[in-house]
Amino acid sequence: MFAHLSKLLVGFLLLKLVSFYLGAEGLGRLGHFMSLLTILSILAGGGILNGVIKYAAEYRNQPFKLVGFVSSAASYSLIFSLLLFVLGVIFSQPIAGVIFGDAQLYPYIIVLALAQVGFSFTNLIIGVCNGVGQNHIYAKIQIIGSLLALPLCWALVANGGLKGAIVGLVCSLLATVFPAFFYSFKTKLSRLVRLSVRGDHDFRKLFRYTLMLLASAIAFPLVEILVRQHLIVMSGYQEAGVWQAATRLSSAYTGLFSVALAYWFVPIISAEKNWLKIHYKTMRILFFVMAVFASGAVVFYWWRSFFIVLLLSHDFNGLLNIIHFQLLGDFFKIGSYVIGFVAVAKAAAKLYIFAELAQSLLFVFFAVCLERNYFGAQGVMMGYAVTYFIYFMACLVVFLVCSRRFCKRGVID
Repeated sequence: MFAHLSKLLVGFLLLKLVSFYLGAEGLGRLGHFMSLLTILSILAGGGILNGVIKYAAEYRNQPFKLVGFVSSAASYSLIFSLLLFVLGVIFSQPIAGVIFGDAQLYPYIIVLALAQVGFSFTNLIIGVCNGVGQNHIYAKIQIIGSLLALPLCWALVANGGLKGAIVGLVCSLLATVFPAFFYSFKTKLSRLVRLSVRGDHDFRKLFRYTLMLLASAIAFPLVEILVRQHLIVMSGYQEAGVWQAATRLSSAYTGLFSVALAYWFVPIISAEKNWLKIHYKTMRILFFVMAVFASGAVVFYWWRSFFIVLLLSHDFNGLLNIIHFQLLGDFFKIGSYVIGFVAVAKAAAKLYIFAELAQSLLFVFFAVCLERNYFGAQGVMMGYAVTYFIYFMACLVVFLVCSRRFCKRGVID
């Protein structure tokens, strides 16, 4: 839990630094890059983190299978990250033009492309550690990385302006590579792992997770870029910055729930074969998670004047009268996370991909439609709330229908 809290703290402090030194307009200009950073941090190494956790948990008592799988996962991750690096270098100028509105900033895209190779290594180590039950190593990696990142990011944002903030954002994620590298070579497993491209069966299993993460890593952040660009054109960088602040706050606290579910809930459901037990455990966790979030959301909203200035700055007071739309959307989003992770745990790739694409299309539709009737960030955040209400209800109905059907079988094949 301390690891998750340290990650949450770094996210909040980095947002505070950017908000304080660059204001709402500066945060609006960084929005596209933040979305790209999110895409690459998840997709680095093929986006196989959840898959590594699942299969490492399954093979933890079968040493030969575990070593073979981790070797395949390491090879898969390296190949994918190197491919992303090459593509990033080749297309760095057009990407910079889209992300920054200035193709001359392409060196920062190359830096990010190189950094994602490090992201992929960290994701692999964290996935294996959590899968085999060595959560204390993940905690140390995250906490040490946070301690390394904070002073460096502060110096970069305070002294480097917009460009310094770009590098600082990359460093905030890259800092975990150093403790991950250290702890990986202290384990016996790392000495047995061999890079190989012959693990066809494992590669196929991991590729399903790549497809699932391609949907989630590309779909929603890409949609954010499209919606943000629409907001910039229609209302300007100030409104885009206000909305960006709300989404970053949202990402920080919903990310805590997502990480907790990935490292705690997924291994439990992955190992469970009885659908009746899966249904019972999922519903119990669903009610618990939504109750916890609702309690926190009420406190945040009641003291929103204090928290918005504390976490951001006075430049973001425009959030005071519209933040409830974001909180409402996040409430339903957290609920859909719980049900969605059942699909992840059971590697239901097609269902997961369809769900991710559906929520992205819903958000674009409602955000653009409501932004026309309600100025700026308010319309977009109203669209967000409507999207996740519909998405959560759809997820819940599908889960209950599937539960009724599979409970008759009792056991998943």
